[in-house]
Amino acid sequence: MSAAVQLQRETFELSRALEFFSIRELTAQIGHGQHFWPVALLKELIDNSLDACESANLAPVIHVELKENALIVTDNGPGLPLATLEKSLDYAIRVSDKTGYVSPSRGQQGNALKTLWAASFVATGTGLIEVETASYRCIVEVTLDQIAQAPRLGLRDGGTPNIKTGTKITVHWGGIASCLADSIQPDFYSVICSTAALNPHCTLSAIAPGLNQTFPATDPGWQHWRPDRPTTPHWYTPERFRALVALLLNVEQRTGKARSINEFIREFHGLTGTAKAKAIAQTAGLSGLMLRDLVLDGDIDSTRLTALLSAMQEAARPVKADALGVLGQEHCATSLQHYGATPDSIEYRRAQGEADGLPYSIEVAFGVKQDSDRERTLRVGINFSPALEQPFSVLDSALNEARCTRHDPVVLLVHLACPLVQFSDRGKARAVLPDAIAGDMRRLIRLVTARFAKAKRQTDRYDRMQLRDLEELRNCNAPKRMTVKDAAWRVMRQAYLKASNGGELPANARQIMYAARPLIIALTGKAQPWKSSAHFTQHLLPDFLDAHPNLCADWDVVFDDRGHFSEPHTELQIGVGTLSVRNYIRRWKSQVTTESLENPDALNTALKTTGPALRYRFALFVEKEGFSPLLKQARIAQRYDLALLSTKGMSTTAARQLVERLSEQGVTTLVLHDLDQSGFTIGYTLKTNTRRYRFKTAPRVIDLGLRLADVEAMNLNSETVEYSGDLDPRPGLIERGATPEEASYLVTGKKDGRWTGQRVELNAMDAQQFLDWLEAKLQAHGVTKFIPDDAEAINAAWQRAWRINELNKAISAAAADLPEAPEAPADLIKQIRARLAKHPGMRWDAALIKGEAK
Repeated sequence: MSAAVQLQRETFELSRALEFFSIRELTAQIGHGQHFWPVALLKELIDNSLDACESANLAPVIHVELKENALIVTDNGPGLPLATLEKSLDYAIRVSDKTGYVSPSRGQQGNALKTLWAASFVATGTGLIEVETASYRCIVEVTLDQIAQAPRLGLRDGGTPNIKTGTKITVHWGGIASCLADSIQPDFYSVICSTAALNPHCTLSAIAPGLNQTFPATDPGWQHWRPDRPTTPHWYTPERFRALVALLLNVEQRTGKARSINEFIREFHGLTGTAKAKAIAQTAGLSGLMLRDLVLDGDIDSTRLTALLSAMQEAARPVKADALGVLGQEHCATSLQHYGATPDSIEYRRAQGEADGLPYSIEVAFGVKQDSDRERTLRVGINFSPALEQPFSVLDSALNEARCTRHDPVVLLVHLACPLVQFSDRGKARAVLPDAIAGDMRRLIRLVTARFAKAKRQTDRYDRMQLRDLEELRNCNAPKRMTVKDAAWRVMRQAYLKASNGGELPANARQIMYAARPLIIALTGKAQPWKSSAHFTQHLLPDFLDAHPNLCADWDVVFDDRGHFSEPHTELQIGVGTLSVRNYIRRWKSQVTTESLENPDALNTALKTTGPALRYRFALFVEKEGFSPLLKQARIAQRYDLALLSTKGMSTTAARQLVERLSEQGVTTLVLHDLDQSGFTIGYTLKTNTRRYRFKTAPRVIDLGLRLADVEAMNLNSETVEYSGDLDPRPGLIERGATPEEASYLVTGKKDGRWTGQRVELNAMDAQQFLDWLEAKLQAHGVTKFIPDDAEAINAAWQRAWRINELNKAISAAAADLPEAPEAPADLIKQIRARLAKHPGMRWDAALIKGEAK
């Protein structure tokens, strides 16, 4: 028997780039089947254009043109850098400036251009894409080397560019118009319309066979968390933080450019200051070290990394959900009308919160279409980018609960903004939502579809809406169906114009209420549309102003005082209302003035000041007014040079405006509140953007308590409390500043279907306890007697005081030589009346003697 011949196997080296050039791999990368690729690429090209424009601080203007065999996308951005284009042709690496960073950006895969070069070649056998900017025009051509079994990507000069700004990308793809017009899948129009619905600042135009339409920007100045903004350390877990550091160290090895720990810290939101970065590094025990010093025995030292992350999180202020960006009710309503929804049928709801340490904002809008034969339109977006397939399982179940099927003539828009959304696949087709987000999304869907679901339950067994039911939903402005809110919003402009004399004068909120009331009664048929006027002045009117910023931009609406503010030493006190605060701010003085010393009333060394510049640097905010007598008796304002601010209940818009303006002057507001849900909410709204008020300057606000540690130290008595609603109040408490321990104290569990817990009021302290506790807090936060920093002002005040003191001495010396005062003139009253007639603005006691100051 002859010996067996052994096969000598060769070891082959195959190009990884070929993986991108197969149907299977591209399907995995894009997240959709081959028939879906043109739709996905259109979305990616538009997303790239939006990111580029926003990073350059430009309101995006994007034009899309669809031809039978080509797709063209043009923007007004800064232009795609040639270096970025060249790197994208290297399939051995993934190029992205988003990978590793936790940020609410439109995409983090870093493969959009790579899939673009490959998709048309794999689908049609030819690959030709033109890229044009103001500085270059290149042609990317894809072929396949059959012997090497590797794609070849050529980049050649395309000649002189024909555009002056932005980027223009032309994808040559045989039959692409037919692919994008497939009615079974999201078509060309739906991608365009969805993008416009999710980006209020974008002007988007589209030309295609049978279509020429422009979606103008509804708010060119609209902002959201831009793709080029630094991220915040609060968005990172130790695992995410480690992944980012590893990527940065990899870049260091590749480029040879090293980062210091301080430089790394300064790349984060809220930590860009040199001194702050130095202090954080010192706290973490990493002073003077480089980022590469975090590596120990070939791996990142988890102890040092955790210490650094903790120090950064402690020093940075958490970013609230509002900062992520809000589409707003007005824009969402406009978008739904593009889909045929009748204006009066549109419902809008929004929810914000925190899940797994990340802020989130959900917006939902629902409307009924005018055309009863049209089927349901469902548009879903994540971080201002449309989802090509519905990614939320909770949305499916919520629509089922609402009995809203694909055969119903309705439109629903759902948008989620969150720094990090987890997906179960590379193509981002299915999102994995935390319970808090899923719960809020389900609740919002239930709210916006409530009237529809009620009508649906009354329909026939085939679950199809009767025409009369649809008509009632479309025309919910009929008097018998109109709600008080719908009626109020419909007549608000008319009521304001009546109350304000056509917009020429300020209008008090209650004046607008009285102008609106008969109109609302006529529309609703309700003789008593609200139980108290506060429902209109504190809810209906402010909500309308928030929802219609453009319409109300020139309105001068003033609200009644709902609290008091007083300065130390000056005896000045104002009500905390719109006009009172506005007038107080106008009277602020920042310089020492010397009065005429001929008037004896002026001979007092106390400066006549208004405002903080020469009088105080701290303000004390108390959530209730009952402590004013105690504070006055203890002379807290005078002893600590404190301005005092109090409100009835929630902090008003006027109070927030005052706190903001004080902050601009360097004044820190110290907040006292009960240890309860309302207390934390009051402190939160005093320093956080809301629908009612958005801060332009970051408020300087410190929460003094009452806190749980204070309650335990003084052994204060608590009282039981029940919470309304089905949702656990604890996440909301933590968002508003409570610690997890405080949230657990305030909410102890659920009993008989209701959340229960305990609360402690400031009033649980006796008077002396309260004063001792307050003064300890003030001293701990460095509240001391006020002396201006302005040496020139102090010198001027000294000179003024010296002159007054010398003049008072002279007056005292001369007083002994003065004769006794004669009898008053017999016609004194007549003289007073004559002087007042000549000077109507004079007070009577100033008219006693001729020549008295007017």
